Amino acid sequence: MVLVLLVGCGVAHAGTLESNRYYTWRIPEPNVPVGSVIVGVQITLHNLKTANNIEGPGIVQVRLVDNPPPGWVGNSGNVVVGSLLASLTANDANSIIDLSDVMLPDSWANNIFAAPFDIACPGTNEPDLITMNAALLEYNDYAGNSTPSGLLLRSIGGKAILSRITIQLIVRAYTGAYSKRMVAVGVDVPKDLVVINAWAVKERLKLMAEFVEQFKALEARIAEAMKGD
Repeated sequence: MVLVLLVGCGVAHAGTLESNRYYTWRIPEPNVPVGSVIVGVQITLHNLKTANNIEGPGIVQVRLVDNPPPGWVGNSGNVVVGSLLASLTANDANSIIDLSDVMLPDSWANNIFAAPFDIACPGTNEPDLITMNAALLEYNDYAGNSTPSGLLLRSIGGKAILSRITIQLIVRAYTGAYSKRMVAVGVDVPKDLVVINAWAVKERLKLMAEFVEQFKALEARIAEAMKGD
């Protein structure tokens, strides 16, 4: 059985990755059935380029993290956590990361699972022996535990521009009959998180102004009441 499921598709637009920030995206739960395992993960950063090509192409680090906050979130600073999947050159193209090709020599998974870690999945005629590297084992652990998985992005050497991130998963059954599912999830990168932050500041200032006006009105009423006494 082959099942294709698309989740979270939308209209692409360019968003900015500031060099003094790091960004996280909580990946939607893939809903892997019991008795199945994720055997393939392909991450695509769409239309990745530097904001100023005169300075030359910058580098965007992509890390796999556990339990990030919901949605797409921009954070101040240059926090370095999670497993480094790739350092991509922002050269105005779609950049693809295939976890089957990612080597994580320092991964905790290497201390738990003996390499190579093979899984026998039912095939159309005979079992398929699938080799899982540390990157795939980490992804399965994060996707299958009680907390969500996610990606952390950090631009090095200047601003980078990115329109969308998509992830395609290949899910195979390791018990019962042959089953293969293709699951795709994605997120559009906000055009400018600074604008969103500025909007939040304006909302706080608006509330503060309303509070000041209410306080002045209350103060005037108290003063008027005191005159009557």
